[in-house]
Amino acid sequence: MEHRETERALFRALHRFGKLNTGQIIEMEGLTQGEFFGLSMLREHLKAHPEGMHVRELAGKARVSPPRVSRMLRDMEERSLIERRIDRNDRRNTYIYLTEQGEAAWNRTAERLSTFLDRVVDRMGLENVQTMIDLWNQFSEILEDERAKETEQC
Repeated sequence: MEHRETERALFRALHRFGKLNTGQIIEMEGLTQGEFFGLSMLREHLKAHPEGMHVRELAGKARVSPPRVSRMLRDMEERSLIERRIDRNDRRNTYIYLTEQGEAAWNRTAERLSTFLDRVVDRMGLENVQTMIDLWNQFSEILEDERAKETEQC
């Protein structure tokens, strides 16, 4: 395949991949992708730090603004997925905790996602998937570097 043909094929593949909405699998269980990943980060944090997680820590790990995380947390709190408590030592800080409903929602969603991904890996083959992940990570790093260079030039 000629260089320009390869570029066009790559662009089409990226477009096709971008159109896949794997978030629908997560949303079938009533969570958005952001909520699922937020709950995932909270669960991991609470294993090592049962005293809770600060809102700003979640915002940092999720790489989103604190106001955006606060809106998501407000929605999750209204649905009893998480609980927020004011830090007794510093009232400017708020700790986040996972509720039983939040844990159950995460477990249902993780199970559905795992079942879906098991089918994908079975069809493609574990070795091929591992190779693809390595190549995709390398590809992503190169894309990020090149985008940063483009941004610097502007």
